[in-house]
Amino acid sequence: MERTSTTNPDDGREARLERAREIIGQGTKALPSLPEAAWRAGRAAEDPDSTTDDLVDILTQDPALCGRLLKIANSPFYGARTEVANVKQAAVILGRTRLRNVALAASVQSVFGRRKVHESYSQRSLWTHSIRTAGAASFVASESGACDPDDAFVAGLLHDVGVCAEAALEPVALSNVIDRVERMPELARSRAMAQAERRIFDTDHLAIGAVLCESWGLPERLFEVLSLHHDPQAIVETGNALAGVVLVAEASGAGSEHGLADHPVTWSADPGVLRLLGLDAAWTEARHAALVEVADAAEAAFGAQAEAA
Repeated sequence: MERTSTTNPDDGREARLERAREIIGQGTKALPSLPEAAWRAGRAAEDPDSTTDDLVDILTQDPALCGRLLKIANSPFYGARTEVANVKQAAVILGRTRLRNVALAASVQSVFGRRKVHESYSQRSLWTHSIRTAGAASFVASESGACDPDDAFVAGLLHDVGVCAEAALEPVALSNVIDRVERMPELARSRAMAQAERRIFDTDHLAIGAVLCESWGLPERLFEVLSLHHDPQAIVETGNALAGVVLVAEASGAGSEHGLADHPVTWSADPGVLRLLGLDAAWTEARHAALVEVADAAEAAFGAQAEAA
């Protein structure tokens, strides 16, 4: 089912979503897709009538995915006190939702791939940025109590997945976007990506990512998060705490590179979004080091798996 944004349609978001659907629809065969086991596991985790055993049975049908899942589950990021030897044990230790998230992360790594689009662009760096933002988002959610940390992890992980779709479907156009970004003053580059995309694609990676995740059948709550996570005003107006958590996590700089060489995230968290989450500038200063530690742990857990995928 197609969804519409709950924010003001006059800001052009609805038109960008419609254009994103056209791009996704025209390029279905070239689009990255999730492994079937990960897709089915996501559906099972969201189904109140399914059991943990159902989820385990689905995941064990993909041995390669299980291998990556167990390596991640045994990492310090998840703090398992004993070795996780099989998927059923992982389900007991991690729980249904977190097991689904680990399986999703282990699968999404292949979506980022190693395409060479531009000399200044690395999908490996974009993956690092995404997984570090996921760790940071789970930390912000836990500290603020504004939303579920597991939901925040998935939202942070997927927040820039639209760029991967652009690389798969329109690599030349994406290269032109990057050229435009590189001509911007350094401090403006972090915000310039979506503006350049809108000039060239008539949409942006926010809308494309939202529609891509919609096509994957991922939870509906992710759609709005991905479509507005760079828009502080819309986040505050809609009260979307999950999108706010992703924005704060990314604004912290814990995500490091943004896929573009030497283009770190440089903007600071919006005060209105911080207030929405019950946080303030003093919190960002006091807890920044702890947030970065969590991002480091996420990268250590998932980064090495990307090399092996």
